[in-house]
Amino acid sequence: METKTSAEKIKYGPTIERQIIEEDLGKVGSKMRNGLSFTKLQSSKGDVVATIVIYKNLTDVISARSEFNRSSNDDDIVNGPVLSCSISNVSSSLASPIILSFEHGQTNFINASCNYWKFSSPGYWASDGCIVRASNDTITVCECDHLTNFAVLMSPFVEAHVKSKALRLVSIVGLSLSTFCLLLTIIVFAKLWRYVRSDRSVVLVNLILALIISYAIFLGGVDRTENKIACTVIAAALHYICTVVFCLMLAEGIGIARDVILVFAQTSILSKLLVFAWAAGCLYLVDSDGHLLDQPYS
Repeated sequence: METKTSAEKIKYGPTIERQIIEEDLGKVGSKMRNGLSFTKLQSSKGDVVATIVIYKNLTDVISARSEFNRSSNDDDIVNGPVLSCSISNVSSSLASPIILSFEHGQTNFINASCNYWKFSSPGYWASDGCIVRASNDTITVCECDHLTNFAVLMSPFVEAHVKSKALRLVSIVGLSLSTFCLLLTIIVFAKLWRYVRSDRSVVLVNLILALIISYAIFLGGVDRTENKIACTVIAAALHYICTVVFCLMLAEGIGIARDVILVFAQTSILSKLLVFAWAAGCLYLVDSDGHLLDQPYS
């Protein structure tokens, strides 16, 4: 276990009008990036000593017991250092919250939560008074309204059954059989096209093609989660093609309803239905792209 202590004497009046205490990355280590900033602290006049102690490599030592599971927690871990922060001769109530940044000790973890150690019997990690301001793959930024011992708890990312050979085999066999039947349908339509040609048949062929494309994307990319960019592209493609499939089904329903209601209709709306179906997926991605790409699919 490595610790680092920093103490600084600060002169102040009734309030501290913006004192910043920040740890230097080079002093702590190339794998550490931890900071602490203060804005206003209510206190009486006098000298104050700010102390920061950084405990590194406590993941395998300290318990990850939380306020929601005080008995044990086998999934969550303390993913990073523990920061102990205190200021002498001041009230524990802060006029403004403090901002702390933690560099994660391990990657491929999710669900970051900002916590402080609550001394009880037994002790546990609590989160009241602390919120997550931002978090990504490497850093979590916390905001807390008090001073004590802080850490970030995270859960390991688990690919749900992606590696299961049995599930993978069932998916391959089922989708391959479905693809074969869809291709067979296209062959039959091609042989008998002059007899079955109609607006509804054209929509049905487009639906078959969309289903085949969706099966191919799913089989080829559902487990490609090691690369975030590739994972995002595959997920966006699946969103698009599944939306197209839904819209083609809707277009087919609209065509049937029109044939029933307008029995002697002379004009065709086939081109409008196909443009609607294939373009609706693009409109969906444009509308939700900013939100989707901000959150990793992997």
